[in-house]
Amino acid sequence: MNSETLLEQLSKCIRDNSRVEQAENHSEYYIIEDVLTLDPALRAEVCTKLADLIQVEHGTNPQLQIASLAPKNISLGIIIADLLKSPFFYIRESKKKHGLKRQIEGSVNLELPIILFSLSVPSVEQFKWIIDVFDGHHVVLTKILSIIGPINENQIAIAKHHRIDLTYLYSSKQLFENLFKR
Repeated sequence: MNSETLLEQLSKCIRDNSRVEQAENHSEYYIIEDVLTLDPALRAEVCTKLADLIQVEHGTNPQLQIASLAPKNISLGIIIADLLKSPFFYIRESKKKHGLKRQIEGSVNLELPIILFSLSVPSVEQFKWIIDVFDGHHVVLTKILSIIGPINENQIAIAKHHRIDLTYLYSSKQLFENLFKR
């Protein structure tokens, strides 16, 4: 890696992505996964940094589970779970219409804390269905781990109300300042 910070590298990759020119209304979040898919070294560094954040708090061999939101966050969630040697599952907004019609895919251990990985802190609408899914399965969500932090006070208030810790690499302000830095 060169001397650029991880945030600068991530911002540069997002700016260089051709979809950014078409993006509107905070769509940079949706481009992050594409950027990380195209740049394996950056993806590895981001996932390692996120795993390190968890290890700082929970130790080098944490007893916890990693979950992700389907479909956009699954691949990065799996990498983080693998780095932490933790079980992994993912959730959908609604039950599948075929197969076993599940809303949660993978084994959930009710004894272990759950950390939900998302590219960015979920929107207020996402928070509602995420909490409904976890409550409906009698599962307690303890932390949301993301690359980008909350963009408004409502996200923070919902997390606080449900006793969900928000851990993220960068605030949305840091990302946007770097995105538009020339």
